[in-house]
Amino acid sequence: SIQKPVVIASNSADLDVFSPGIDGLAVRQEMGWRDLFVVMHFGAMGRANGLDFLIDAASRLRDTPDIRLVLIGEGSEKDRLRQKVAVMCLENLQILDTFPKMRMPHVVAACDVSTVIFAKYPILEHNSANKFFDSLAAGKPILLNYGGWQRECIEQAGCGLGCEQCNVEDYVEKLRRLYSRKHLLGEMGQKARRLAESEFSRDAIASRILSFVETVGSGRASGVKNLQSNESGT
Repeated sequence: SIQKPVVIASNSADLDVFSPGIDGLAVRQEMGWRDLFVVMHFGAMGRANGLDFLIDAASRLRDTPDIRLVLIGEGSEKDRLRQKVAVMCLENLQILDTFPKMRMPHVVAACDVSTVIFAKYPILEHNSANKFFDSLAAGKPILLNYGGWQRECIEQAGCGLGCEQCNVEDYVEKLRRLYSRKHLLGEMGQKARRLAESEFSRDAIASRILSFVETVGSGRASGVKNLQSNESGT
């Protein structure tokens, strides 16, 4: 068969909406998070997100009450998750309703670490979750509960950590590592924003596509080139 060159554009970071320059202090005060270490998951709460994982993590973190896991969003699993948290009497995990879209950048700015969680389906290690890119744009360190290209990306850039997929012990160990190195979070956040600007801005992606098209047009391209996976936007 004849191979034809292919380029796949990744999801992109919304650099104009999310920014490390946004002050989240007012939200921290409003929510009672001022002295807490806030790890935030924002977005869908469906089966594919596997958010029971964070409940298991919270149970293992009872001995460190100033770590607060916060889930924000909507989805089919939300009510069940809330009931489970209540039954387990987990005071270190909050499940909140979604905020108005224009306020979300301020809410994200209020966290110390953004976390992206998915259920244990191998294909989801190839996802392109919107919250991942928004977190980079917001200049937040990221903690993943999976590996794949996103883990490689943030660990190479020095702006986050990934785990063996859905390994809660590994996740909690990485979370405690970030907690113990709070003084490094600001630098990690700066690296996150730089990564968003250099690799995931719409201009950068468009420039790479244009360059590729020009190469194909000149007859110099061969084989398949994959700029980044974009399996889903969950």
